[in-house]
Amino acid sequence: MSTLSKVFVVLNFLIAIAFMVASLTLYAKKIHWVQNAHNTAKESNAVKDELQITQKEYEEYQKEMIKKFTSADGARKSLQTQLEGKESDLEREIKTNAQLRADLQDIKTNIGLVETKLKDLDTRNRELQKAKDELQRERDQAVLAREFAEKQAIETVADLKEAEAELLELSKHNHMLVERVMQQDTLLDWAYKQGFEPKTVLGMGVVPSVTGRVLEVEEAVGIVILNVGEQNKVKTGMEFVISRGDSYVGKVRVRNIYKDMCSAIIDRKVTKRPIQVADLASTLNR
Repeated sequence: MSTLSKVFVVLNFLIAIAFMVASLTLYAKKIHWVQNAHNTAKESNAVKDELQITQKEYEEYQKEMIKKFTSADGARKSLQTQLEGKESDLEREIKTNAQLRADLQDIKTNIGLVETKLKDLDTRNRELQKAKDELQRERDQAVLAREFAEKQAIETVADLKEAEAELLELSKHNHMLVERVMQQDTLLDWAYKQGFEPKTVLGMGVVPSVTGRVLEVEEAVGIVILNVGEQNKVKTGMEFVISRGDSYVGKVRVRNIYKDMCSAIIDRKVTKRPIQVADLASTLNR
């Protein structure tokens, strides 16, 4: 057998083997396809049964949903009615809120005015407190002044009582002197009519023993100050006749004596005119 024949035989053998393998493969696939188709038919039947069950459940669910939709539609209509009412209420609330905002703005404005007034009142209160403190200080000073014045008044009352007692004594003495002067005037008048010398009748010298001038007059308290004192041999109780030119003015009695001056009490019973500064003062007797 030639080589070509051998090659041809081998090729045929290989082709036969390949065909057989292909046939076996195709047969295996056919069996597999049949098995798959059978399985698919079973699965299809199962899916169909499940689909029927699902369809029934869906129909029941659809009926339930229709009921719920019908109920929901009624609820929707009810809610729509309620919503319309709520919208009306909302409009009223909006108007009310607008009014409330306006009222709130007015309240804020009033609060601002009140705060301004409160600030003014606070300033006024501080000023009043300051004035009160000042018045309190003035009151305290017034109380101290009153206490001092009361002490001074007590001392003054004591001095007045002492002065009253002294004035009473002086009044008695002046009354005696007035009577004496009146007697002397009567005696002098009688002496002139009879032609006697006054010094013979009265028994005293014509020229006063001490002569001075009025330095100051305190008419309100009845006191005069004379420019004669201890160095002029003035004594307490000494009486001076006050004259202005050739005119008789009045009489005073020495109360306090100093080195070159003295104070004297005005005898108002025999004083005819107001005593003035620079009036002449002469002693009545030694």
